[in-house]
Amino acid sequence: ENVDQMLEIARLNKVVRDAWASFFWHPVLIRTELGIRSLEKLVDGVRAEGYEFVSLDALRRRGE
Repeated sequence: ENVDQMLEIARLNKVVRDAWASFFWHPVLIRTELGIRSLEKLVDGVRAEGYEFVSLDALRRRGE
């Protein structure tokens, strides 16, 4: 899927209470200018939707 599709899915998932958004970005993609720009667009877009990036450890501590 492309970045715009991923952002649309993240937006649509917000109707679910306590929704999560996650993705895997292969390190090979970061080696290209297009890959870096796409990752920046994805991160900025997900944050703009109100999601936040947290470590798994921080997420686990929230549940304690």
